[in-house]
Amino acid sequence: MAAHRTPGGHRRIAASDLSTFAADCGYTVDGIGHAESTAPKRVSVLIVDREPDFAEMIAEYLQLKGLFDVVHADSGVQVGYYLGAAKPQVILYDVDSTSVDLREVVSLCPEARIILLTSMYNADVENLKAEFGAIPVVEKPVKLDKLLSIIRS
Repeated sequence: MAAHRTPGGHRRIAASDLSTFAADCGYTVDGIGHAESTAPKRVSVLIVDREPDFAEMIAEYLQLKGLFDVVHADSGVQVGYYLGAAKPQVILYDVDSTSVDLREVVSLCPEARIILLTSMYNADVENLKAEFGAIPVVEKPVKLDKLLSIIRS
């Protein structure tokens, strides 16, 4: 952000620079029109899984790749909280290790992209895929680069 000093020693910043800075940081500045943000948008990801080590591994990988805000929930209460607080754009839902009903998750956050995780591809997984519009399925052990490409697509 460029600034200059006035003859009186005060600093001045162009309104367009301030607007861009504010938009990039998620702030609103009254009285200044917002320039288009040039910063890439961050993607909010919710991992619904009872295996904390697995969820932590996925979260660390995505955070290292940048532009991802990742939270993990392993109970219905936590899922409900994070659906409201984090407003995830992507939900990684482990079919095998959660008692949280996918139908409720989708009804609370219909705009989120669901990706099913499973260690055993079976008829139940196939039924979920069919019910929710052929959503992607990633089998465990997860190939992290494949998961990343699915999330980004």
